[in-house]
Amino acid sequence: MTVDILVNWAIRNEFVPVGDRCFRGNRNGSRVSIEIKRASFVVISDSGGNSPIVVSKRFEDVRYDDANDVIVGIPALADAVACPAPRRRRLA
Repeated sequence: MTVDILVNWAIRNEFVPVGDRCFRGNRNGSRVSIEIKRASFVVISDSGGNSPIVVSKRFEDVRYDDANDVIVGIPALADAVACPAPRRRRLA
């Protein structure tokens, strides 16, 4: 996966840019932050009353499933489908 894929995914899924390389959004009752570094990124999922869950991954260790518009390997992002891609109609 690349930085461009992550940024485009975040924008498509209604994450709001905050700062230069940071995005924030809400998923499944949790506030999720994505902080992009040089070769990795950090995902912070805060569900309110519980301790935040922090996951750091290198881009090369994460896969993007283009067919389903899902980032595989990060549970806070894999379950976050706020804005599914429109279905294409077949022309007869």
